[in-house]
Amino acid sequence: MSHQHNLEYINSVFERIVGNLGRDVTVYHIGGNAMCWHGLKNTTKDADLVILDWKEIKAFKRALIASGFIEEIIVGSEYKWIQPYGIFDEVKGTPLSEPFKPGIRVDLFLKQICGGFKFSEGMKKRAKEGGVRGKLTEYYCSPEDIFLFKLITERERDLVDMFRIYGSKPDFDVVIAELTFQLAAVDKSVRESFVESIKRSLDSLGGRYGVSLELL
Repeated sequence: MSHQHNLEYINSVFERIVGNLGRDVTVYHIGGNAMCWHGLKNTTKDADLVILDWKEIKAFKRALIASGFIEEIIVGSEYKWIQPYGIFDEVKGTPLSEPFKPGIRVDLFLKQICGGFKFSEGMKKRAKEGGVRGKLTEYYCSPEDIFLFKLITERERDLVDMFRIYGSKPDFDVVIAELTFQLAAVDKSVRESFVESIKRSLDSLGGRYGVSLELL
């Protein structure tokens, strides 16, 4: 069961998390939450975050748990390929007489995404600072980098998001340059898996929306 949440709700949740942070943490929003911030969609079911420091990600995990999140163990699902550091669901108090409505899901990544793509210096430079609240500094990845992350997941909902980003006219020269850099940095077997995933995603994008992109 999943529910969609708007940026106002996401911000309210992050305000609660900040209140439980024990140290300074910098996060990079990379998924649907970043798309909401860029105005590319109105709601998302989860917040995908990259943190670059081991101590910071442990501190953020503690803050999540103190803020009403539970860590999920998900086996044999779409998350096997994505390989996050941790998956956390917000548990909202619901009277027994009402259906349970889960809050937002937070996927945490430490330095890399999808088992191989590093969060590069180029990604850091392209990210836009969203502000500082308490001990939390937030950045939002560029549409080009969000498109790249979604390109390798092969999830149905990410195909829809890719088409939204495509409609905003991102700089695909940036996407190609980053993709070339990332593929050159991984082992051959991993590179081949990524290339096949990307080809399938591009074929699906073309088949559904008539979008023709040459990125490889």
